[in-house]
Amino acid sequence: MDAEVILEMFAKKFGDIQLKKDIVRSFPELFYERPTELQLKALAPITDGRDTYIRCFSGFGMGKRATLAMGILQNLSFSAKNTRPGKVQAIVLTRIKSESCSFTARESTVKRAVKMQQTIMAMGKYMGVKCSLYISDSDRRRHEVAARKAHIVIASTRNVLRLFRHRIIDPCSLKMVVFDEADSLLADDVDIIACDDLRSIFAMTADNAQFVIMTSQPTNNLDAFVEQTDLSPTRIEIDFNYNAIHHYRLIVSESEKREFLRELLRRRNERKTVVFTQFAQTTEELKDEFSGSRPLFMHYDMPKSQRYEVISEFLADAERRLLFATDNLPYGSIGSGQVSLIINYDFPSRRNYAHRFVRAGFVGGDRGGDIISFTCVANLSTVKLVESFYNIKIDSFPEGPSVCAVAAN
Repeated sequence: MDAEVILEMFAKKFGDIQLKKDIVRSFPELFYERPTELQLKALAPITDGRDTYIRCFSGFGMGKRATLAMGILQNLSFSAKNTRPGKVQAIVLTRIKSESCSFTARESTVKRAVKMQQTIMAMGKYMGVKCSLYISDSDRRRHEVAARKAHIVIASTRNVLRLFRHRIIDPCSLKMVVFDEADSLLADDVDIIACDDLRSIFAMTADNAQFVIMTSQPTNNLDAFVEQTDLSPTRIEIDFNYNAIHHYRLIVSESEKREFLRELLRRRNERKTVVFTQFAQTTEELKDEFSGSRPLFMHYDMPKSQRYEVISEFLADAERRLLFATDNLPYGSIGSGQVSLIINYDFPSRRNYAHRFVRAGFVGGDRGGDIISFTCVANLSTVKLVESFYNIKIDSFPEGPSVCAVAAN
């Protein structure tokens, strides 16, 4: 599609924000259809060059990575004269948990940094952007060479300081310093050394760089950092309205799940329903077992283009009321009110709980629906974590006893 046509398509959706043509050109390939509430509010101050403090609901699907990527790419120049060894233009600071932490905790922070790099590279595909990742202490020489040639470096605080002190990159060349997940970088459990390292980075870059802070929630250390550095950022607050979403749990053993699901779907057959599972194999098995309902399925092993085709068919065909999916519904593909029932066949992690309902179109406001989660004794602790983290109550499903009775028979 011609860049001018694409630009015109997105111009009205972004209002007064005039994104570069080469950024917008990437949107169709990324299946990016419309800006999120976060992008509509946060991109203006970021692209104006103002220090910006963003507190955004801690759910997936809000477009936080894309917001940062758009802001960075919009503000930097990738011409030959602005591409010189050591003259990095932006750094994205991220917390990589140490190897002494659990494997899962460390991997989740590494995965977040990798996804940030992938988002920047995909959105900057037509701009010739070079984005380097420096989150490991191994093979330092290779990382340093890559960082020296990059426009953007994503790194842990310690590695950024190493690059500065060894004169691999020039802190005076930086135009932007981004705190990704600042509530993790400046969590209340980090030691004083980590806080001092961030203040050192600020001192070396503050004269020339714009600061963008993205956080899910305030912390004492983050508040202290903003106060002590005399930052006066534009503040953007994005809250989430859960009032129209009803959260239920139904205690079910693994062996009983399919009968319980069958009974629930029989009772709620008039609704568009998304059933989330943990594994790709489960989605295919359920699709075969419930073939009489003409269900669709999608999972993480399918190409993104194929997933969009499945979503389009699900929404366009009134007779297609059932979709089995893993945790990879493309954001924005399902609009508010198009799905009214979510069933968590496998109970998700704390963070994926929001990921699921936001991407299924439960995006706050007055239009929501029901979320029914199958739980067992083993994951009741995770249920409590979800309730505490999102400040919600997951009630016992009121139809539970009758569902149990029918399923048992």
